[in-house]
Amino acid sequence: MSAFAEFVPPPECPVFEPSWEDFSDPLGYINKIRPIAEKTGICKIRPPEDWQPPFACDVRNFHFTPRVQRLNELEVSFAKKLQTDTTIILE
Repeated sequence: MSAFAEFVPPPECPVFEPSWEDFSDPLGYINKIRPIAEKTGICKIRPPEDWQPPFACDVRNFHFTPRVQRLNELEVSFAKKLQTDTTIILE
């Protein structure tokens, strides 16, 4: 049986649960826990339980124009582009 036959799950990453005081300065908190997190290369930071992330988009000024994407034409379009790119390289 090969060495790859048995899956060994990776160890759990450290989980940090900052207080509101710590969470008020996120970059300071990250610098504080950095020596611990660097040992594993990854960590999880859980915000305080009643924390609500701010909405990141100003809906009053945000507009976008939806477009119709014809899925049946995507492959044809890609094939034409690929053919054009190949022609340019060969010439």
